[in-house]
Amino acid sequence: STVLEDAFLVVGSLAAALEAGFAPYIQAFLPFLYPALKAHEDTQLCMVAVGIIGDISRALGDQSAQYAGAFMNVLLENLQSNTLNRNVKISILS
Repeated sequence: STVLEDAFLVVGSLAAALEAGFAPYIQAFLPFLYPALKAHEDTQLCMVAVGIIGDISRALGDQSAQYAGAFMNVLLENLQSNTLNRNVKISILS
């Protein structure tokens, strides 16, 4: 596990703990999340990033709707990728 993966797991835990209180921090985190989601060659990082989308969505509830379109676009790109590990694709679909 890398420091970046660990940091992402901490953010996911914070989102879960803060729930709607995580909303003020999401804009600061997104510039780190999107590149991780597009890091197709780094299977573990991409897998953690996919999981963070779920953590954030559950934490923010209805407030996450404004990010859903961007999240879905990146996830659809990932599903279409020829280089992304199959296990990440399975994680996206589950």
